Amino acid sequence: MRALPRGIRVCNPNQGNAGLANELSLPSNPWPGTVAARQHRLGKAIQFRRAQPAPRRIAIEARKFEYTPDQVSVTLGQPVTLVISSPDFAHGFSLPDFGLRADAVPGKDVEVTFTPNKAGRFAWVCDNFCGEGHDEMSGWFIVTVA
Repeated sequence: MRALPRGIRVCNPNQGNAGLANELSLPSNPWPGTVAARQHRLGKAIQFRRAQPAPRRIAIEARKFEYTPDQVSVTLGQPVTLVISSPDFAHGFSLPDFGLRADAVPGKDVEVTFTPNKAGRFAWVCDNFCGEGHDEMSGWFIVTVA
């Protein structure tokens, strides 16, 4: 894909230089998928945002003393929706490195959507006491750079 040059100007050819001039500017550090445009005659600034991709959906089942799967790999910056369910007990789901916390209520799917903003290997745990094997109930969230 070809990069667009900065400061592209478009004029209405039927009106010559007196026409309405539009400028497309690409800031040095734009938000991903954002382009700023200005209409000089009207003095208005408009921002257009490219649609973000749909979040990747990942199902995680919390069941007495285990999560299935117990390891999830995602890509840095890719939106993710964790769909957490439980067939047996109100388990907790805590991924503290990303500030996430949810209760997996039996018979209901709980959805948590976020975009991983750091790479590495991060532990999640059950933070609702569910019995003697509770201490072993954990999993790994692995974020890799594309």
